[in-house]
Amino acid sequence: MKRWLILGVIVLIVTPSIAQRVDDDISAPTPVPTAVSFTSPSSVTNASQPLTFILIGVGVVVGVIVLLGVYSSIRRPQTGEKSTVKKERPLPTAPNNPVTRPKPQPVIQLVKPEPPPPIDDIPSELQGPRLKLGDREFPLPTLLVTPFIIGRSIDAHLRLPDQYTGVSLLHCFIEKRDDRYYVMDGSTLGKPSEKGTFVNNERVIAPYPLYPQDEIRLGQQVSIIFLT
Repeated sequence: MKRWLILGVIVLIVTPSIAQRVDDDISAPTPVPTAVSFTSPSSVTNASQPLTFILIGVGVVVGVIVLLGVYSSIRRPQTGEKSTVKKERPLPTAPNNPVTRPKPQPVIQLVKPEPPPPIDDIPSELQGPRLKLGDREFPLPTLLVTPFIIGRSIDAHLRLPDQYTGVSLLHCFIEKRDDRYYVMDGSTLGKPSEKGTFVNNERVIAPYPLYPQDEIRLGQQVSIIFLT
């Protein structure tokens, strides 16, 4: 803005001197060697009219210069303010494929299996005579084709645990004859038991018929009740 004001002041200072020189040149009579001429007042007035137009034009130019300086001085701070404004960073956008957390895996709980029973249960589809050992009962098959084996062997139908050391692997057998059940010691089949088989405290040597509530004792450890 100062530059424009200085330029306007210079124009205002120089213009009157230029105008004065122009006025002097206009008002000065042109020397004529042969005759002397007199200038009338009307001719002087007419000669000063161009000076008036020049001054008006100069004033207009100066006014335009001043207005341009004022406009530029007003506009410049706004431009500076725009330049000082910090550009805000764009906010991060969410990715197209958002990361998903894996689903928690179900917790697998290990259940301790129940210990196997000390004596194998003998499944039977039909009700009939049964053997009671302690608090457990084991039904005897009604269609008994082969001898029912009692002992510690894996081939026994009623298998006793190995802790019963007084019981042989194939200690005794039960078979069915004419709708009646008989117990036999292993000795009757050529495989005698070491501890013996007893029915109601009587040692079994030959096939022995069983009646309800008879006690079958294997050696001195196991007592089995025959039930119907």
